[in-house]
Amino acid sequence: MLHKVAIGILSALLIPLQISLWGDGGWLQLNHVRESLAAQRTENEQLKRRNRQLTHKVYDLKAGSAAIEEIARVELGMMKKNETFFRLIKRPLPAENSTQDQ
Repeated sequence: MLHKVAIGILSALLIPLQISLWGDGGWLQLNHVRESLAAQRTENEQLKRRNRQLTHKVYDLKAGSAAIEEIARVELGMMKKNETFFRLIKRPLPAENSTQDQ
């Protein structure tokens, strides 16, 4: 009889413990938070890398006109006065075994 009472009391204590472990705020939510944290850390690293690139670009722009000229040329297609623009177009090489061997 005493064992049945002890089992009943332990069961009554065990059920709320299981609910707290597996319910809201338990193990499942902990795993979800860990996954979110890992994703956020990855995104933060990408943003840090991007910020470093932008900081470097700002420094280059403040340091001299060479970076400004490069951006103007590449992104805007601008040229200086008395400057000649050459555009090189790659042509595919003819096949090694062309109609010459026939």
